[in-house]
Amino acid sequence: APVPAPLSSGVDFAPDEVLPGEIDTILGWYERTLEWVPPWVRFYARFNPKALKGWRYRYENLVRTLPKQVLPLSFIAAGCLFEQEDLIRENVLLARALGAELDDVLQAIYLTGVYGTEKVGIAYRGAADLLDGWS
Repeated sequence: APVPAPLSSGVDFAPDEVLPGEIDTILGWYERTLEWVPPWVRFYARFNPKALKGWRYRYENLVRTLPKQVLPLSFIAAGCLFEQEDLIRENVLLARALGAELDDVLQAIYLTGVYGTEKVGIAYRGAADLLDGWS
């Protein structure tokens, strides 16, 4: 069911400017939810915090009517297709945090194999430890 709360970082998006403590709040969401902060998040936090806040606004408001797991499962497939190991890892972690089943994550990976089996290999390189240790 649609539940936006797990995607919410707690940042107030009403003001456009980045308020004191908001970047730490966003980083805290990644640390709590994924137990990992993706490199792109650290880059924006350091060099363009306003862009990071804008990204979070978009991200937190993407899924309103669909089940929350649709977001990371879609990004897993995109990560495989575009051969982006960090994108795959980030979204396998998010899928797990949002309660997705391992089979759903695997299906998102499997479907990309029709474009070349190397897509599946890229997913495994990016998230083997997570997939092997899924519980």
